[in-house]
Amino acid sequence: MEQDTTLLEYNKILHDMQQYLSLQQNYQGDFIYLKNWKEKYPSLPKQQMPPSMQQIPLISTSKPIRKDSSVDLHFLKFLQSQCETCTRCSFHKHRKNTLFGEGTPTCQLLVVVSSPSKQDDEENKVIANIMYDNILKVLNLTREQIYTTYLIKCYSEKTILPENIKACQEHLKSQLKIIRPKIICALDYLAAQFFLPELKFTTIEQYRREIHYYTDKKTRSKKTIPVICTYSPEHLQKKPEDKQDAYQDLYHLKKILSQLS
Repeated sequence: MEQDTTLLEYNKILHDMQQYLSLQQNYQGDFIYLKNWKEKYPSLPKQQMPPSMQQIPLISTSKPIRKDSSVDLHFLKFLQSQCETCTRCSFHKHRKNTLFGEGTPTCQLLVVVSSPSKQDDEENKVIANIMYDNILKVLNLTREQIYTTYLIKCYSEKTILPENIKACQEHLKSQLKIIRPKIICALDYLAAQFFLPELKFTTIEQYRREIHYYTDKKTRSKKTIPVICTYSPEHLQKKPEDKQDAYQDLYHLKKILSQLS
């Protein structure tokens, strides 16, 4: 009788895992975040489970996750915990903090800059430069209304190389799959290059003044997302003469946002 009960519990797990993995395809993610398997299957002896399953909590749902679901936030928190221990490239040796991102996962606007500045790292704050808050004021937005992140999550004084981007880009790609923004703002050359590699431009100026489109070729929908490129807050602080050009870019961004709402 006890064996029959255990077998039923395993069958329930397999059924729920099938549902979950089917749901996971919508995210195109490469990680699993599950919830409260101990509460859901109290009679399942832990010692009889494979070691890998002993560490995995379980979530079960027969309904698709909606854009406003709190599950998005759980996914981001899980990703952040993975990112904080990341050692994929040498930049982890120089960081004081790992700056994963901040904001709401249900936002329309995703803002991306290439990497944390020294100020960001020391203050443990995403884009600590006051110029960024000025940019958001132009858009009539707050940090809490959007999501802000980096292409590279760690600060380093060393030059960012292609291998650094290759090692770290999966964190950003996973964020994209969860947040599913309606529009992206790339705040420097490397961020623009990541979203628009086919253009082969060499300066941020070449990406400016136009609405580009990002397509993740690995997703099933092949959905395109508008991308606006402009100067970073750090650049504008060093070269205030470029503020007027940046405001023109932000005007285009604001216009697109107004059409979405």
